[in-house]
Amino acid sequence: MQAEHMDRDIWASLVSQLDNLHLLGSGPVDFSRPFLSERFSELLEFAIRQYTVVAVDLPGTMEDYECEVLMRAAKIFLVCTPDIGALHLARRKASWFHDLRLTDKVSLVLNCAERRGALAVEEIERIIQLPVRYLVPASANEIGKAVQNGAVIEGSSQLAKQIARIASDMVATRPSGKKPNAVRRFVDYFSVSAARSAQVEP
Repeated sequence: MQAEHMDRDIWASLVSQLDNLHLLGSGPVDFSRPFLSERFSELLEFAIRQYTVVAVDLPGTMEDYECEVLMRAAKIFLVCTPDIGALHLARRKASWFHDLRLTDKVSLVLNCAERRGALAVEEIERIIQLPVRYLVPASANEIGKAVQNGAVIEGSSQLAKQIARIASDMVATRPSGKKPNAVRRFVDYFSVSAARSAQVEP
């Protein structure tokens, strides 16, 4: 981790760029080295100084550094699938948000919403105790083709429309009084969990 002496040159060597979208991947997990939350904070502070919108994909382990990010977030996206296990995990996280008094910032994203045998949206809302705001359809073929071609998912499909809607809402949280930078958006993935059924993103 080079967070303690991060500069623009080091940052440019770490991020992947697509137009005005910059992506910092989590990289391989080294379990032999301890994770220092202060390093995470330094990295986040650097990103905030460079971009007008910063999105962080959290692993959802409910650790102190995640609380720090969530408390500062303008918007929180809680993503889950309609599987029973994922729904109950999402409910635990919704309860955590309630304890932190953050539920007014939370938008529930139901992924793979068209999965056969899934519960009705009303039942999902009853379990999680949050309203579903986005329904993202299961589109394995479309996603698979985009991954294979290294292409952006866009167009008139329901999946593309929902992704565009979520992205638009994320950018809409940009502070109105701040002068925009040349780089407008940044997505920062710090996922350290190999298996996630539900995840949190400010």
